[in-house]
Amino acid sequence: PYLAYGSWTLRNAVDDIGNDWSNSVLKFSSQQPADVGLALRGTFTWRLSDDLVGTEEVAGYYIAATRQLVFEGESVTDSDRLAVGSYSAYLAADERELSDGRWGSSAQAREPGRPGHWEASR
Repeated sequence: PYLAYGSWTLRNAVDDIGNDWSNSVLKFSSQQPADVGLALRGTFTWRLSDDLVGTEEVAGYYIAATRQLVFEGESVTDSDRLAVGSYSAYLAADERELSDGRWGSSAQAREPGRPGHWEASR
């Protein structure tokens, strides 16, 4: 798949205390072949209740055997409210949807440091 084509807009993106992160955007800026499938790099542009909060640099993998994406935040820019996180989701067969997305809590007490779930489409 070519995951770096277009951007992925999150929907149904809610953390465990009900904060709405929908309309945040995931954009993969590069992908390279890797043993498991693809190595990915990109950004998450985070919106909380449609207000821009900041940008997170992410890197990880698309695992071809399971169609799963797993990636981690590396750094945060434009914000003192964001924390780096860990993420996963599954790529649909049509390659236009990400489903069963999850993000994990981080050691930092900043947003989105609480566990949550999401879906996305491009």
